[in-house]
Amino acid sequence: MFTSDFKMPLPPVKLEQALTDIIESIAMEDNALSSLIDSESEAVNNANKLGCDMCEFIALNESVNSLIKCVFRLQILLQFELEDACELLQRIENSDDDSVIDETEDRLDEIDESEELEE
Repeated sequence: MFTSDFKMPLPPVKLEQALTDIIESIAMEDNALSSLIDSESEAVNNANKLGCDMCEFIALNESVNSLIKCVFRLQILLQFELEDACELLQRIENSDDDSVIDETEDRLDEIDESEELEE
């Protein structure tokens, strides 16, 4: 397996922009999960049109069930991420000074440093 220690440098981004990017990525992930569910719906409709036998319907139902459970779990995680991002964004907007931004950036720097030490 190929592994690389190369890390592409990222341009500096303001915290507000980073939070906006996170919220946009959550929306895109949610859209992708919706597309997965739509695809499963089409598969069920196609199986119905083709007149699949009972064993094939049961296998398809198990597959759909499994996917729905995974999507549900991911939706919960996305909801937590969205709530955290919105809460932080609101704290930034409601603060009179840059203390929330400074505190958050300090915490992010600590996380970056700890990740570097783990490698």
